Amino acid sequence: MHHSVWMPPPTQCPVDLHGLQVLIEVASSGSIQAAAKRLSTSRATVRRRLEDLESAAGVLLLHRGTQGARLTRAGEVLAARGGQVCEDVQLALTEARHAASQATGLVRIVAPVGMQLDVAAGVIANVKAAGLGIRIALDEQADPAGDDPGQIDLMFHFGPPPHHSQWFSRVLRRAPVRLVASRAYLETHGTPQSVEDLADHALLMWTGTRHPPDLLPLRSGSSVRVVPWLTSPNISLLRRLAADGIGIALAPDGGIPDESGTGELLPVLEDVVGRDDALRVSSALPSRVDPRAAEFAARVHELLNSWPEP
Repeated sequence: MHHSVWMPPPTQCPVDLHGLQVLIEVASSGSIQAAAKRLSTSRATVRRRLEDLESAAGVLLLHRGTQGARLTRAGEVLAARGGQVCEDVQLALTEARHAASQATGLVRIVAPVGMQLDVAAGVIANVKAAGLGIRIALDEQADPAGDDPGQIDLMFHFGPPPHHSQWFSRVLRRAPVRLVASRAYLETHGTPQSVEDLADHALLMWTGTRHPPDLLPLRSGSSVRVVPWLTSPNISLLRRLAADGIGIALAPDGGIPDESGTGELLPVLEDVVGRDDALRVSSALPSRVDPRAAEFAARVHELLNSWPEP
């Protein structure tokens, strides 16, 4: 006689995870409009997902008013638990992707566009020589930290560490964003003595982060609007153009070596213009999931620390 094996009924998720993400963003930003902008979607979509979430919960989650939106007590509870749920799902997807690629030993890496060739070549050569048993798929993006981290294993990026609690992150080098120009350019066109003087120069602005390209960051924490002559996410291109005397570039400086042949770049208005930043390596693969990824990050850290400070 054939006996069937009892299987539990499939578990149904009572809410859309996108709705949880919307609720968390509204709580963080304080308004539906701001949340829609941060999620790159419409206010109508945000409202619809919030309504669906409230319908599933059976309670009011938000107080909406002319001053914005704030969570009810029920909304606070759901946002707090929902944030952990979203992080758990992200970790599960990462582990599933890793399980699929483990047999091939493939590590997916993303780096900023134009990160100096000495860095990329040195890291790859170091890993190859170490015999870690991995293969590398390297991609360059304008803002690596701004994309879905679930699609990558390791990323080089500027700015703060990812907000996902399962990620580990470490600073490789301090890389302040500041104005630089060649000595020949400054001798020919004059050295700016104030922010106002920059109007007489060709500004080459880095767009590798979410900082607006027409706003020049000041050391005071504020910014001033400018009209850049050229904008680009490519760090090497901007620094090469500055070295060739095309203009004054705002780009990461000091944290990573220049490529050979670009020439000396001098800081401009360094006490007035710029902001502190850092080149990081971050990973969605903790050592308990894939020790090779942790060893890779450690070797990168060791390699870059061996280079002299500029």
